[in-house]
Amino acid sequence: MRTVVKHRISIMRKDPSLELDEFLEPKLDHLMLEIEDAEDEASVKFPPFLRVIKDVTGDAAYYNSNIAKI
Repeated sequence: MRTVVKHRISIMRKDPSLELDEFLEPKLDHLMLEIEDAEDEASVKFPPFLRVIKDVTGDAAYYNSNIAKI
């Protein structure tokens, strides 16, 4: 297993805050967005500069521990 290295951009908003991760090692072709402290994640409105492709909530393939195995 290797170390996961990522660059995180925090997008501070009134509610909720967002964390955008770019994986540097291993290098991934996509970024991952984490929603912090949302009461209802289904109703989150994303900033216009973000395009959500897939909800990976609960998908073990996207856990850092599994990304480290890539």
